[in-house]
Amino acid sequence: MRFQFDKIQMISVNGNPIIPINYGYQLKLDSKKTLDAYHGMVHRKLLIEGKDAHLTRIVTNLKREYPIRGHWTSRSAVAMDGIISMKALLGIESTLLDVLLEYEMMLYKPKLEAIEGNHILYGTIDGVAIPFGEGMIVLKTIYRETLDWPASDLIKITKWPYGVHYWAKVDGEDVVINGKYKFNTEAEAKRNAKIFIERRGNK
Repeated sequence: MRFQFDKIQMISVNGNPIIPINYGYQLKLDSKKTLDAYHGMVHRKLLIEGKDAHLTRIVTNLKREYPIRGHWTSRSAVAMDGIISMKALLGIESTLLDVLLEYEMMLYKPKLEAIEGNHILYGTIDGVAIPFGEGMIVLKTIYRETLDWPASDLIKITKWPYGVHYWAKVDGEDVVINGKYKFNTEAEAKRNAKIFIERRGNK
């Protein structure tokens, strides 16, 4: 099976030119077969990260007088926590398995519907969908036999004003290492960005 990775860039919004936003190389989700391969690798990793984070939290809270709530370091755990909170608000009892299955459908179904609707869609290595629309262009295309995202050394470190955490991006893509996407120091963010590049394969 051959996978198409396009280096995409946004150059305008509503017809108005902007400073180009680089998204780097992303996987073109052009068929259900491609989506299924993507789902089996990328989405499965997110589900495992979310499950492990919640199981660890459950075990940790059993040992504490006051349970820890919120402040997750994994975005998949945050998404699952949102599902749990909504179900609790509606008075719906659910198991961790129920939440995992619902989160899985949240990841997979909208992408499948977009593909079946003939929309151009890209998938990032951390499970985010990027709709390709007006104002976006393809700079370069690479084909690969495996799901190995091409990468470059373009690293950007950001921090909210008065915030305490740092975020890293590579070619406009969020750096996520073992479910962690925010870092305590700029040096830690840069170090993890380099690890992220090495894992994707800088080819």
